[in-house]
Amino acid sequence: MRFGDLVLFNDHQIIACAKPAGMPTQEDKTGDASLHRLAQAYCKRDLYVVHRLDRPCSGLVVFGKNKNAAAMLSAGLADRTFEKKYLAVVPLGIDPAEGELSDFIIKIGAGKVRVSEDAKDGKNAQLTYKTIGKIDNYALLEIMPSTGRLHQIRAQLSAHGYPVKGDVKYGSRRKNKDRSIHLHSYAMTIRHPTKGEKVQLICPLPDDTVWKAFNI
Repeated sequence: MRFGDLVLFNDHQIIACAKPAGMPTQEDKTGDASLHRLAQAYCKRDLYVVHRLDRPCSGLVVFGKNKNAAAMLSAGLADRTFEKKYLAVVPLGIDPAEGELSDFIIKIGAGKVRVSEDAKDGKNAQLTYKTIGKIDNYALLEIMPSTGRLHQIRAQLSAHGYPVKGDVKYGSRRKNKDRSIHLHSYAMTIRHPTKGEKVQLICPLPDDTVWKAFNI
């Protein structure tokens, strides 16, 4: 696949890309090619990281092309004025079919968190979800986080009994063959750093049998 096939939006201020599952957003200790590195090579310039997406997840990632653009995008994500939507495949049976999860999350080691019942230990994590599809053993959730905690969607869904498909780190019984998990950063609405207008970004679902089964 050419990197150009991963580009969803590109202008003088920002570039939005579709990160494949398994690719790190930034360089890590593995030395594997990151989305950041490949995007910089494609743009032939330095890019600024605005946010990250967990390595086993797929979906939308935005980079700033200058410090001011990156700062404005980071601020919008931090204060939640930008809307983000995720799609997740979980076991059937989530009840109610739509609602809100509010928990406290604490770090329990390098790169892992858990839900705590003690507010003193953790940081509040909130999201809303809605069931938008069902197949044999799985449901498809549309998720809108209102906080941006590390691994919060994965940890919260697991704590409530519905781990993301393939996410053995957070309670799924089986891993996916490619080590991906079925959590996808699907959409983001941002305000353009210089034009001030809203930009809606959509990232198509991966070419995967399970995602395809939901027909969206």
